[in-house]
Amino acid sequence: MSKIEQERGLKETIPQEKIQFAPSIIALTGIPFTGKTTLGKALADRTNFIFCDVDEARWSVFEKRVDQGYPVELASPFNRFAMNVAYQKNHEIARDLLKQGNPVVLAATYSRVDYHNMLRWLSETSKVPILVFLLQISDKVAEERLEERIRSNSSSNVLTMEQYLEIKIRYQTIEGVNLIRISTEKTVSQALQEIISYLSPFKKSRLISY
Repeated sequence: MSKIEQERGLKETIPQEKIQFAPSIIALTGIPFTGKTTLGKALADRTNFIFCDVDEARWSVFEKRVDQGYPVELASPFNRFAMNVAYQKNHEIARDLLKQGNPVVLAATYSRVDYHNMLRWLSETSKVPILVFLLQISDKVAEERLEERIRSNSSSNVLTMEQYLEIKIRYQTIEGVNLIRISTEKTVSQALQEIISYLSPFKKSRLISY
Protein backbone atom coordinates (compact mmCIF):
# COMPACT_ATOMS: atom_id res chain seq x y z
CA MET A 1 0.00 0.00 0.00
CA SER A 2 1.39 3.40 -0.97
CA LYS A 3 1.87 6.24 1.49
CA ILE A 4 -0.97 8.18 -0.14
CA GLU A 5 -3.31 5.20 0.21
CA GLN A 6 -2.27 4.78 3.85
CA GLU A 7 -2.97 8.45 4.60
CA ARG A 8 -6.33 8.26 2.81
CA GLY A 9 -7.29 5.19 4.83
CA LEU A 10 -6.23 6.90 8.05
CA LYS A 11 -8.41 9.93 7.29
CA GLU A 12 -11.39 7.68 6.61
CA THR A 13 -11.03 6.04 10.03
CA ILE A 14 -10.81 9.31 11.96
CA PRO A 15 -14.31 10.18 13.26
CA GLN A 16 -15.63 13.53 12.08
CA GLU A 17 -16.63 16.08 14.66
CA LYS A 18 -20.29 16.96 14.96
CA ILE A 19 -20.90 20.67 15.41
CA GLN A 20 -22.91 21.28 18.56
CA PHE A 21 -25.79 23.76 18.71
CA ALA A 22 -28.00 24.89 21.57
CA PRO A 23 -31.74 24.12 21.42
CA SER A 24 -33.09 26.02 18.42
CA ILE A 25 -35.34 25.58 15.40
CA ILE A 26 -34.23 25.56 11.78
CA ALA A 27 -36.97 25.30 9.16
CA LEU A 28 -36.09 24.40 5.57
CA THR A 29 -38.99 25.59 3.45
CA GLY A 30 -39.76 25.97 -0.24
CA ILE A 31 -41.54 24.46 -3.21
CA PRO A 32 -40.82 20.89 -4.40
CA PHE A 33 -37.39 19.90 -5.77
CA THR A 34 -35.47 22.54 -3.78
CA GLY A 35 -33.67 19.92 -1.69
CA LYS A 36 -35.35 20.35 1.69
CA THR A 37 -35.12 16.69 2.73
CA THR A 38 -31.61 16.23 1.35
CA LEU A 39 -30.28 19.28 3.18
CA GLY A 40 -32.18 18.44 6.37
CA LYS A 41 -30.54 15.02 6.51
CA ALA A 42 -27.14 16.51 5.64
CA LEU A 43 -27.46 19.07 8.45
CA ALA A 44 -28.39 16.32 10.91
CA ASP A 45 -25.37 14.28 9.80
CA ARG A 46 -22.98 17.19 10.27
CA THR A 47 -24.44 18.63 13.49
CA ASN A 48 -26.48 17.63 16.52
CA PHE A 49 -29.69 18.93 14.93
CA ILE A 50 -32.36 16.23 14.85
CA PHE A 51 -34.18 15.97 11.53
CA CYS A 52 -37.99 16.11 11.53
CA ASP A 53 -39.39 15.47 8.05
CA VAL A 54 -43.07 16.13 7.35
CA ASP A 55 -43.00 13.54 4.55
CA GLU A 56 -42.24 10.78 7.06
CA ALA A 57 -45.02 12.03 9.32
CA ARG A 58 -47.39 12.17 6.36
CA TRP A 59 -46.74 8.59 5.32
CA SER A 60 -47.08 7.36 8.90
CA VAL A 61 -50.53 9.03 9.00
CA PHE A 62 -51.35 7.31 5.71
CA GLU A 63 -50.30 3.87 7.00
CA LYS A 64 -52.31 4.35 10.19
CA ARG A 65 -55.40 5.31 8.20
CA VAL A 66 -55.07 2.30 5.92
CA ASP A 67 -54.91 0.07 9.01
CA GLN A 68 -58.03 1.78 10.34
CA GLY A 69 -59.92 1.14 7.09
CA TYR A 70 -60.26 4.74 5.89
CA PRO A 71 -61.62 5.23 2.34
CA VAL A 72 -58.80 5.69 -0.18
CA GLU A 73 -59.56 9.37 -0.75
CA LEU A 74 -59.27 10.08 2.99
CA ALA A 75 -56.32 7.76 3.58
CA SER A 76 -54.33 9.46 0.81
CA PRO A 77 -51.16 11.11 2.15
CA PHE A 78 -51.94 14.04 -0.16
CA ASN A 79 -55.42 14.67 1.22
CA ARG A 80 -55.51 18.14 2.79
CA PHE A 81 -56.78 16.93 6.16
CA ALA A 82 -54.10 14.22 6.23
CA MET A 83 -51.49 16.88 5.46
CA ASN A 84 -52.72 19.00 8.37
CA VAL A 85 -52.48 16.01 10.71
CA ALA A 86 -48.96 15.24 9.44
CA TYR A 87 -47.78 18.82 9.97
CA GLN A 88 -49.26 18.85 13.46
CA LYS A 89 -47.62 15.54 14.31
CA ASN A 90 -44.25 16.72 13.00
CA HIS A 91 -44.37 19.87 15.13
CA GLU A 92 -45.35 17.89 18.22
CA ILE A 93 -42.36 15.60 17.67
CA ALA A 94 -40.13 18.66 17.35
CA ARG A 95 -41.62 20.19 20.50
CA ASP A 96 -40.81 17.06 22.52
CA LEU A 97 -37.25 16.98 21.17
CA LEU A 98 -36.76 20.63 22.11
CA LYS A 99 -38.02 19.92 25.63
CA GLN A 100 -35.24 17.34 25.88
CA GLY A 101 -32.66 19.99 25.00
CA ASN A 102 -32.16 19.11 21.33
CA PRO A 103 -32.01 21.50 18.38
CA VAL A 104 -34.32 20.48 15.54
CA VAL A 105 -34.39 20.98 11.78
CA LEU A 106 -37.77 20.74 10.07
CA ALA A 107 -38.16 20.16 6.34
CA ALA A 108 -41.52 20.95 4.78
CA THR A 109 -43.03 23.04 2.02
CA TYR A 110 -44.87 25.34 4.46
CA SER A 111 -47.03 26.50 1.57
CA ARG A 112 -50.05 27.68 3.58
CA VAL A 113 -50.75 30.11 6.40
CA ASP A 114 -52.07 27.43 8.77
CA TYR A 115 -48.72 25.61 8.46
CA HIS A 116 -46.93 28.90 9.14
CA ASN A 117 -48.97 29.26 12.33
CA MET A 118 -47.88 25.79 13.49
CA LEU A 119 -44.25 26.86 13.13
CA ARG A 120 -44.91 30.04 15.10
CA TRP A 121 -46.66 27.96 17.77
CA LEU A 122 -43.61 25.71 18.04
CA SER A 123 -41.28 28.68 18.43
CA GLU A 124 -43.49 30.44 20.99
CA THR A 125 -44.15 27.36 23.14
CA SER A 126 -40.52 26.19 23.05
CA LYS A 127 -39.08 29.67 23.66
CA VAL A 128 -36.00 28.99 21.53
CA PRO A 129 -34.49 30.89 18.57
CA ILE A 130 -35.85 30.13 15.13
CA LEU A 131 -34.36 30.63 11.68
CA VAL A 132 -36.30 29.93 8.48
CA PHE A 133 -34.59 29.22 5.16
CA LEU A 134 -36.50 29.59 1.91
CA LEU A 135 -34.79 27.28 -0.59
CA GLN A 136 -35.03 28.39 -4.21
CA ILE A 137 -34.21 27.06 -7.68
CA SER A 138 -34.91 28.07 -11.27
CA ASP A 139 -37.67 26.40 -13.30
CA LYS A 140 -34.99 24.82 -15.50
CA VAL A 141 -33.35 23.11 -12.54
CA ALA A 142 -36.77 22.06 -11.23
CA GLU A 143 -37.53 20.41 -14.56
CA GLU A 144 -34.20 18.57 -14.50
CA ARG A 145 -34.84 17.31 -10.96
CA LEU A 146 -38.37 16.25 -11.87
CA GLU A 147 -37.04 14.24 -14.82
CA GLU A 148 -34.45 12.63 -12.55
CA ARG A 149 -37.14 11.58 -10.07
CA ILE A 150 -39.20 10.07 -12.88
CA ARG A 151 -36.18 8.15 -14.18
CA SER A 152 -35.33 6.86 -10.71
CA ASN A 153 -38.98 6.05 -9.95
CA SER A 154 -38.86 8.16 -6.76
CA SER A 155 -42.13 8.93 -5.01
CA SER A 156 -43.41 12.48 -5.43
CA ASN A 157 -46.69 14.34 -5.21
CA VAL A 158 -45.58 16.49 -8.17
CA LEU A 159 -45.54 14.56 -11.44
CA THR A 160 -45.53 17.30 -14.08
CA MET A 161 -44.10 20.78 -14.57
CA GLU A 162 -47.67 22.06 -14.79
CA GLN A 163 -48.25 20.91 -11.21
CA TYR A 164 -44.95 22.40 -10.12
CA LEU A 165 -45.72 25.81 -11.65
CA GLU A 166 -49.19 25.83 -10.10
CA ILE A 167 -47.66 25.20 -6.66
CA LYS A 168 -45.10 27.92 -7.31
CA ILE A 169 -47.80 30.47 -8.19
CA ARG A 170 -49.91 29.64 -5.12
CA TYR A 171 -46.99 29.40 -2.69
CA GLN A 172 -47.31 31.63 0.38
CA THR A 173 -43.99 32.69 1.91
CA ILE A 174 -43.79 32.72 5.71
CA GLU A 175 -43.97 36.25 7.13
CA GLY A 176 -42.93 37.68 10.47
CA VAL A 177 -39.90 35.40 10.96
CA ASN A 178 -36.17 35.57 10.32
CA LEU A 179 -36.24 34.45 6.68
CA ILE A 180 -33.11 33.74 4.65
CA ARG A 181 -33.35 32.96 0.94
CA ILE A 182 -30.82 30.45 -0.41
CA SER A 183 -30.31 29.09 -3.89
CA THR A 184 -29.90 25.32 -3.80
CA GLU A 185 -28.75 24.96 -7.39
CA LYS A 186 -25.23 24.51 -6.03
CA THR A 187 -23.89 21.24 -4.61
CA VAL A 188 -25.35 19.85 -1.38
CA SER A 189 -22.04 20.50 0.36
CA GLN A 190 -21.97 24.14 -0.72
CA ALA A 191 -25.59 24.75 0.28
CA LEU A 192 -25.01 23.03 3.62
CA GLN A 193 -21.97 25.20 4.37
CA GLU A 194 -23.97 28.31 3.55
CA ILE A 195 -26.74 27.28 5.93
CA ILE A 196 -24.29 26.42 8.72
CA SER A 197 -22.61 29.82 8.29
CA TYR A 198 -25.85 31.46 9.45
CA LEU A 199 -26.08 29.31 12.59
CA SER A 200 -23.08 30.70 14.50
CA PRO A 201 -25.24 32.47 17.14
CA PHE A 202 -26.76 29.09 18.07
CA LYS A 203 -23.45 27.22 18.28
CA LYS A 204 -22.08 25.58 21.40
CA SER A 205 -18.36 25.95 22.01
CA ARG A 206 -17.82 22.22 22.47
CA LEU A 207 -17.56 19.62 19.68
CA ILE A 208 -18.12 15.89 20.04
CA SER A 209 -17.22 12.96 17.84
CA TYR A 210 -19.62 10.45 16.38
